[in-house]
Amino acid sequence: MNAMRASTLGTMICGSLLTSGCYWGFGAGPTLVSGRSSAKSGANSMTEVGFVFDYKRVVRVAYAGSLQFHHGALFTVDGQHVVVPLPNSVQVEVTAHRFPEEVYLRGMARAYWGSGIRVGPSGHEAVQGDSHGYGGLFGATVLFAGDDQGLGPTGLSISTGLLVASAQTPTLGHMTYFAPMLLVGYDFFPPSILYCWFVDEKCPHHLTPVKN
Repeated sequence: MNAMRASTLGTMICGSLLTSGCYWGFGAGPTLVSGRSSAKSGANSMTEVGFVFDYKRVVRVAYAGSLQFHHGALFTVDGQHVVVPLPNSVQVEVTAHRFPEEVYLRGMARAYWGSGIRVGPSGHEAVQGDSHGYGGLFGATVLFAGDDQGLGPTGLSISTGLLVASAQTPTLGHMTYFAPMLLVGYDFFPPSILYCWFVDEKCPHHLTPVKN
C-alpha cells in the first residue's frame, strides 16, 4: 500500500512538472500596524518557490512556499517584538490587457496563511501556542513573457500590491497590519531547460549552460 501511494505521488509530481511551470521570486515591503497606539512598523521580505499553471496566458494559478527572511513579517506591539510567518500562498492572476512583444498586464490576488507567531524581546522571540496568521495581497502584475520560441511558460514578472494581514496570539490578541509589497519573479519550464541543455544548442542563450 505504501509503495502504491509513493508511486501515485511520484506520478502526480512528474505530471505537474510536465504540464506546469516552476516559479522563483523575491518580495519586500514595510509593515504598518493598524489600531494599536503603541505599535511600531517593521519590514516584510521573502523569497518564494513554487508551481504555476498559466492557461494560454489568460489565467495563471500558482502555489508558492515562502522562505521568509527574519522568519516573517516584523513589527512591535505593546513593547513586544512580533514575527508573523506566512509561509504558504496561493495566487490567481487574470490578464486584463495584452501589449505587443508578449507583454501582459494582469490583475493579481493572493491568499497567505501560517501559524507559530513569535512574540518577545527582539532577538529572543518565542513561538506562541494557538497562534495563527493569514492575509490577502491585491494588486497588479506586468509579465514579460519569454515563450515565443515555444519553449514553455517562461517569463519575468513585476508585481505591486497591498498585503492586508491579521495575526492572533494569546498574549497580544488580534492584530492587523498592512504591507505595501513589490515582488519580482521568474517563471520557468523545466522540460524546456533540459531540452536546451541536452538536445538543441540553438535555444536562447539564457537557457543554455555556460560553455567552458
